Amino acid sequence: MELPPLEVVIKLILLQLGGTLLLFLLIRQCFVWKGRKYFPPLTSGSVLLTGTSSGIGRTAAVYLAQRGFTVLAGVRKESDAQALRDLGVSGIHPVIIDVAKASSVEACRQHVLSLLDAKTVPPLVGVVNNAGLLQDATVEFHDMAQMRHMFEVNYFGLISVSSAFLPLLRRPPGSSSPHPNHQGRLINIGSVSGKVSFPRYGAYAASKHAVEAVTDSLRAELDPAGVSVSLVQPGFCRTELFIRGVVREKKEAHAAGHQIVSRGGGGAWKGERGREGGTVERRWCGGMLEPVPPAAKEAYPYLYTPKFEEKNRRPMENGSDPLVVCEAIHHALSSPYPRTRYPVAKINRADVGVVFLVRMLLPDRMFDHKFLLNC
Repeated sequence: MELPPLEVVIKLILLQLGGTLLLFLLIRQCFVWKGRKYFPPLTSGSVLLTGTSSGIGRTAAVYLAQRGFTVLAGVRKESDAQALRDLGVSGIHPVIIDVAKASSVEACRQHVLSLLDAKTVPPLVGVVNNAGLLQDATVEFHDMAQMRHMFEVNYFGLISVSSAFLPLLRRPPGSSSPHPNHQGRLINIGSVSGKVSFPRYGAYAASKHAVEAVTDSLRAELDPAGVSVSLVQPGFCRTELFIRGVVREKKEAHAAGHQIVSRGGGGAWKGERGREGGTVERRWCGGMLEPVPPAAKEAYPYLYTPKFEEKNRRPMENGSDPLVVCEAIHHALSSPYPRTRYPVAKINRADVGVVFLVRMLLPDRMFDHKFLLNC
């Protein structure tokens, strides 16, 4: 009996594996469908949205306001609040909040309570934790003060805001039918980095891993109280600020031997001490730049080559339209069946969900070398 050619055998094996994977995904989707939970659909009401001075947050504020929601748009500075007012979009009410400062969060809570009591705005129906910042440094040479500040914004700030406003979203004890002011939706903006840790962004990924974990706990804790909790996991998005700012800064930074150490909700630190002593001066131009420590380049030369910088920059330049994130936020706020997770946008034209699947299937070292260190 003649054996079939090796190519035919391989194709049959791959076909069988593909069919098995497809069957697994279909079965999983059936469980997802069966496990859905109904929440009263929302078409209006007030939504607190942090981090709206630029980028996805600002786009989402306009998107939600145009769809019937009153957006309490959180910004850190009055100048940013005025910039939102100047947009002339009905339904956007800027509020001052620095999520990294407990006093600012409490002041914002009191201000929102006064607006609700005076019926200046409709009842609060949702909180969207979007404020965040990004820092670029290897774990070994990441300034600890900067790292702690990033966690204050990305993780502890999220918890602080959630804890302050959850009493306004939670269903009253013993109530079987939620009051209109207690049909709460809590939405946390995570990142693809919550599942995939990229070189030079380890601390940022750690903060987003923490957001993933605490969102899971919040979802279980608040489910009996009538609060829906969702996590949006965006890949790279192509905002005007992102393309003209961060991508340009990365090109300029590499040419000048600098690295971006902060962007987003962070302020500018000046005169902090580096690991090797002395004072490091930094300049600000939409993101924060500082010289890459020579010791970092010496220890990790392969992470600071032009080829690696180009590999880092390409996903940003090929990012998705930020509207895909806005659509996910809107669905999590308004749908009678909000999802627990929203993997959206792309990385190098690959859907984030596909990236997560590949990350799960491949061995760690293979994924590292094929996708993270292939430079």
